[in-house]
This record gives sequence, C-alpha cells and structure tokens, in this order.
Amino acid sequence: MDILALDLGTSSVRGLVLDADAVPRPGALARRRVHLVTRDDGSGTLDGPAYLACLVECLDELAAGGHLRDVGLVATSAQWHSVLPLAPDGTPSGPVLTWLDTRPEPPAGATGPADPVDFHRRTGTWWHRCYWSVRLPWLRERVDRCARFTGLTEYALGTLLDDAPMSISLASGTGLLDLRRMDWDPEACELAGVRPDGLLPLAPDDWQGRLNAAYARRWPQLAGARWAPPVGDGAAANVGSGCVDPTRAAVTVGTSAAVRMIQAVPAGTEPPPLHEQLWRYRVDHNHVVTGAAYSSGGNLFAWAARELRLPEGSELEAALDRVAGSVRANPRFGGDRP
Repeated sequence: MDILALDLGTSSVRGLVLDADAVPRPGALARRRVHLVTRDDGSGTLDGPAYLACLVECLDELAAGGHLRDVGLVATSAQWHSVLPLAPDGTPSGPVLTWLDTRPEPPAGATGPADPVDFHRRTGTWWHRCYWSVRLPWLRERVDRCARFTGLTEYALGTLLDDAPMSISLASGTGLLDLRRMDWDPEACELAGVRPDGLLPLAPDDWQGRLNAAYARRWPQLAGARWAPPVGDGAAANVGSGCVDPTRAAVTVGTSAAVRMIQAVPAGTEPPPLHEQLWRYRVDHNHVVTGAAYSSGGNLFAWAARELRLPEGSELEAALDRVAGSVRANPRFGGDRP
C-alpha cells in the first residue's frame, strides 16, 4: 500500500506518494505555488477557490503520471489558524485569513477571558489576533452578518470528501478548543461570538474520510483510499523528524523559527503545567505539542537587504563582524505569532 502525503502550506500545495515504509516514490511529487497577498496594512490572505484549484491540479498531475494507483491512505499536513468566511450557500464570501495576517483586533470595550491564566491552561492559547476568539468578531464586522466560518483545510477537503469534520489537531489551532475535554470551550466561543453548535463538528478518534462520488470518478485510483484526519504542520514536523516524546525536541531553523515537544496526553487527562509564554495544541486525541515560534525571518532579511541596500556574501559577513554586538533584531518586526 502506498501513502499520499499532502502538504497544505502557506506558500505552496504539495502532493508526494510514498511506499509503505515512507520512502518517496521516484518522480511522484506535484507542487503548485499559491499566491499569498500581503500588504502594508498587515494583511496576509489567500484565495480559497484558487487554493483548492492548486490542490486539484496536484492530484490531477499525480493521477496522470500513474502514481495514485496503489494509494490506500491519504495523510495531510496543514497550516494552523486559517479562517475563511462562507456565505449562506457555502461559497467563500471573502479571502482566507492566514496566520500571517495581523489586522484583527478585539472589539471595542471587550475585556477578554475572565481568568486569562485558566483560559491559557484550558485552550493552550491566549486572547490574541492569531486565534478565532479575536478573528471571528473582527471578520463579522467586514462580511455578511449571516456568514459562517471554516478553516482553509476544511473548505478544501469538504469539497473533495463526502464528509470533512474538523480534526482535533486543527481545531486546537483555532484557540477555541478545550484540550482536555476535546470539545469547544464555551468561554472561548463566547469571545468569538459563536455558539459551539455553530462551529464545524469535531472528527472522532476513528474518523476516516472518503472521496465523494464526483471526485472518485475524477481519480478512480483514490476511490477506495482512506483519508486520515489532517495534522497541524508544526506537529507534523515533529512526527516526521522522530520527535514524538519528551526526550526529543524539534528545532526549526528557517523562515520560521520554532521549538516544539510532543507529550502523550489522552483525552480526558489534564495536560502538564504550561509555561505562560508557550502555546499548546493537539497532535491527535492522544498527544499534545507544546512550543514557541517566531515567523518571517526570511522575509525580514529580504526587506533589510532591499531597503538598506545591504552588500552580499563575504562583504556582508565582514560588515556584520565590524558591528558585532551593536545590532539587535526584533523578531516581531513583520508581525507576530503569539
């Protein structure tokens, strides 16, 4: 049995076919870049239908190459925190807000959680513009009052599959999930201005998706494949690098910088104490991931190189050596994750 791995990222959509030992099949990779719109007002958005089209194109390419014929399982890594407003007929009524968008602000006069420490303990998050507790009220002022809200992954998979509830992992990235009870947190929902029954249903531990009839006809090789619940990309990075217990931490050094650790915490079990400066999300029903992240280091460097007309290569290194100790970097310059 082969495995189709999908990566629903911020800059690209990718599909890769691997064998049963997770070794990539030669040539079985399809990728489409997506257009992230960023502006000086702090926006960081994607077009939902265009994003879905990129995913469909990747699957078309893999199918045309004969790479999907032995796929029995589809596993998805997806960006956390995205939110997409939907019109009453289910079509997008605005762009997708990604984690990069820094515009959302709490409503005037809003005071946040009654007990911020307990809120952080329950949800692993803060009352912050990265999460739906701030994003939904802000969006509601800018879209149809009757709009519903979903995540980018749920929008895409909801189009392809016969049923696409929100995975526990992606639900935890909204900031509205009680990590112990594995259900929507009433206070977080109240802050977001939404009833728990107005949100997407949560995928049970044994959920498995299937292609709907229309797309099963398009990709008959995938008609019988099982789709696993999507996992947040940060947690997937830990799993992929073998950092799946407290003895190992995963360190990301790139455009985003992050340190994350996974711990076994089954449903109904109180998670370990959480430091006030760390976030915590769910990997699945039995594990949590705890960590911290800073974003857009590569974007900041590109900005500095352009605006400050920095030299390149060894000339830049020599210049930095001359000012060692006198230069400080602000990792939140281009917008912050919490």
